[in-house]
Amino acid sequence: MGLGAELIADDYCILSRVEDEVWIQKPDTLPSAIEVRGIGLLHTAMAPKTILSLVVDLTEPETGRIPPPHHCDFFDLRFRKFKRIDGPHFPYAILHYLKHGLMA
Repeated sequence: MGLGAELIADDYCILSRVEDEVWIQKPDTLPSAIEVRGIGLLHTAMAPKTILSLVVDLTEPETGRIPPPHHCDFFDLRFRKFKRIDGPHFPYAILHYLKHGLMA
């Protein structure tokens, strides 16, 4: 969010398929907030329903320097997935990927 991204939901989202796209949105039951460890719940603006384009798995660390492509499937559609990188460059690298992609 500090780099201009918008939060859709904290903890979990609702996914739905519309033709050849997967849409993601905040459940109505979740507050418009983000949990910040050591601080608490902060009020925040939430992004509207949007199209899923990338999955970032923060639970599993990436161990490869140039790893093989990872993917995950939702509703029989395949999405690129990145695993967590423990370094200060990680959010900048994700933003750069979303703007410019990878070299073939």
